[in-house]
Amino acid sequence: MSTFSTAPLPQKQNYFLSQPHQPFFVFGLLWAIVSMVLFVLSHKGIITLSISENQFHLYSLAFLVFAQFFHGFLFTTFPRFCSTMAIPKEAYIRIVWLYQIGAVLFFAGSLFSEWLTLFAMVAVLFAHSMAIFALYWIYKIGQSPVKQDPFWILVAHGITLITHLLWIIAFGISLVWNFHNWFALIPPIIVNFFFVFLTFSVAQRMIPFFSHSQEPKTKYFVEIVFSAFIIKTFFALIDFTVGEAIIGMLLSLYL
Repeated sequence: MSTFSTAPLPQKQNYFLSQPHQPFFVFGLLWAIVSMVLFVLSHKGIITLSISENQFHLYSLAFLVFAQFFHGFLFTTFPRFCSTMAIPKEAYIRIVWLYQIGAVLFFAGSLFSEWLTLFAMVAVLFAHSMAIFALYWIYKIGQSPVKQDPFWILVAHGITLITHLLWIIAFGISLVWNFHNWFALIPPIIVNFFFVFLTFSVAQRMIPFFSHSQEPKTKYFVEIVFSAFIIKTFFALIDFTVGEAIIGMLLSLYL
């Protein structure tokens, strides 16, 4: 006589959500396409956005596209940089879905309502904060004896998070009060510290890590680069283009 086991079958794992880089990369690519399509349609006059094209373009690419690309990569590699355990699925999956809810609301708000856009930005800010807190938690419990590189990655993220918060505050004020020219202060910070310095911080840690290079770094190398970006950003904020160009060239020569 044959016997049959009554033990429950193991639950099938969702491969798409099994590693953090997969959902972040896929959704980041999806929202990149949506962002560019809506931007082009607005620029051609086919649709009318509820917010300015400049704000729509920078916010969607910075916090709905590149932020997810950065999180997807760092949630996989940052624990290795800090010599600690991987980020639990329960932690990153909440961030993934909160980002997608915020993205849907943002694009809907961009088409129909400034107030819905503001609400969406707040939701994305929560997701952004949770992601950075997860990285900071990994940094704190990490056993790596050298944490300089992860520290600068967190600094770049922290500056971006503060800028994100200030953006939302200024945007909210502009909905009820004639608050002009505030947006001009945002792009230099986002571009210099999120797009460029964060990429630099990740790359100068990633390349030696994966190439197993033992070449010692120049003392205060990252500190000098960071200081140059502060000066470059300040010149951009006061519209001193000549000074900004000079700092940019000096920084390029130094690198």
